[in-house]
Amino acid sequence: MGMRWLLSLVVLAACATKEQQGTGQVDQSMSAMPSPAAPAGAGMEAAPAGTQQQGPTGSGSGAFASMPGSTSQLPAAGSSADAPVPGNGVAPPAPGTGSDGDGMTPGNGDAPMTGGSDASNPGDGDAPIDGPADCPENMEQTPEDADPCTAPLRPGDDRLCEFTYSGERRKFFVYAPPSFNVCEPASLVLDMHGASESIEVHIGIETFSGSQNPLGYGSSWRRAIQGDNVVVVTPEGIDLRWSRANDPGFLNEVADMVEAMAEVDPEKRYLTGISMGGMITVATGCEDTNRWRGMAPIAMLTNSCRSVDRPIPHIAFHATGDSLTSYSDDRDLAEQMAANNNCDSTADTVYYGGPNTSDEPVCFEEPYGPGSPEPDDPYAVPIAACPSDRPESSCQVWRGCDEDVEVRFCTVEAGTQRLGGHLLYTNDTALHLARMSWLFFKSFWK
Repeated sequence: MGMRWLLSLVVLAACATKEQQGTGQVDQSMSAMPSPAAPAGAGMEAAPAGTQQQGPTGSGSGAFASMPGSTSQLPAAGSSADAPVPGNGVAPPAPGTGSDGDGMTPGNGDAPMTGGSDASNPGDGDAPIDGPADCPENMEQTPEDADPCTAPLRPGDDRLCEFTYSGERRKFFVYAPPSFNVCEPASLVLDMHGASESIEVHIGIETFSGSQNPLGYGSSWRRAIQGDNVVVVTPEGIDLRWSRANDPGFLNEVADMVEAMAEVDPEKRYLTGISMGGMITVATGCEDTNRWRGMAPIAMLTNSCRSVDRPIPHIAFHATGDSLTSYSDDRDLAEQMAANNNCDSTADTVYYGGPNTSDEPVCFEEPYGPGSPEPDDPYAVPIAACPSDRPESSCQVWRGCDEDVEVRFCTVEAGTQRLGGHLLYTNDTALHLARMSWLFFKSFWK
C-alpha cells in the first residue's frame, strides 16, 4: 500500500553556494523522494487577542481560538471548544509555536498522489519518457547528480529543494507529473500545508502524528492535475507555520526558483492551502493578483482582501460547524472577493450530493474514497458525480464579474469530521476538493 517507494534511491546533492541580493537566498540542495501514502492535514494560527482558548498540550505549547463572528446571514461557525487535533481524524498531535502565532493542525486522508509504479514513473530513471517528436528535450531525464534546485524540470520529476532565505533554512517539494510538457508553458500550483503539518505529510509520504494513524493520501493535488501540463509545489513554513508578514515574499521566491526550472504560463499561476495554509494563500494572492491568477483556501484561518489590482478567480471551502476556524468570516471574505471583482450582487447555488446533486465529476467513487487503501495505480482512483445518497454540500457562485472570473463559496458537509467539525480534505459528501479547485481554475483558461 504505497510503500514500494520507501526503498527507492535517495540522492543528496550539494548545491553551489549562491547569494542573491535582496532575497536572502544563499545556498540550496535537494534529494529525490519516495512516494505515497500518508495523511495530510490542516492547521491554524492564534486568533486575535481576547478570543484565545487553550488547546491540548504536548511537546510544545500552543493556543487556538474561535474566530470573531460576522453579520453574514449564513450560519456562523460553532463556538470554540477544547479539542485535540487528530492526524487523519484519529490521534492528536502535539501543538507548537510559530513565527506568526500558535496553532494546531489536524491530519487528513485523501487520494494518493506522489510517485507511481516503479516501472512507469518517468522520474525514476527506469523507463523512457514519451514526448513530441519535435521536442527532444522531453526525452531527457534529470541526471541523478544534477542540482535539483536549478536543473531543468522533466516529466515525472519529484524533488525536495532546500535553500536559505532571509537567514532561515527553507524547503519545498516540486512535482511534475508524467504529462508535464517541457515544450509548452505549464501551469503552476503552490499548495500550502496547515500548521503543525510537514510537507512530507501534506504530499502523502509520511503519516501524521506517528504510526498510530492509518495511512491517507495528503492534499491530493498531485492526483487532481494528472494528465495536464502543470507543476505542483509544496513549500514548508518555518516551524510548520505561516507568517502573513514574511511568507508572501518567500512563496514568490519559491515560484521564481521553479520558473527558472520550467517555463510557466503567466496566466496560469495558482495558490491553495488549508487552514493556516489558506490564510497565507489569500495573503499572498491578494497582494499580487497580477501574478497569481486563482486562490483556493480551505477551512481558512481568518483573513481579508480589501482590494485587488486585477480580478481573480476565488473558490473557498468551509464547514458550518467548524469550531477552530470561522465559517462566517470565510464566507464574508467570499462576499468581499465578489465585490472586489465587481460580480453580480446575487449568487446562484450549485448542490453536490442530495436530491439536486450536480453532474460534475468531483466526488470520489467507492471503494476508493478518501483514506481508502491505495489501488495498484495510485492515480487511477475513480472520480464521478456526487451520488444523491451522499449528504448535501453546496456552493454559492457569484458570476458577472470583471474579466469573466467567478467567486465560489462552498459549504461542505463535515458533520462526522473529528476536531470539532474542522474541514479536512475528507468530508461527508466525498467531494474531491483539489479536483474541484483545479476544474474551477481551468474553467477560466482562454
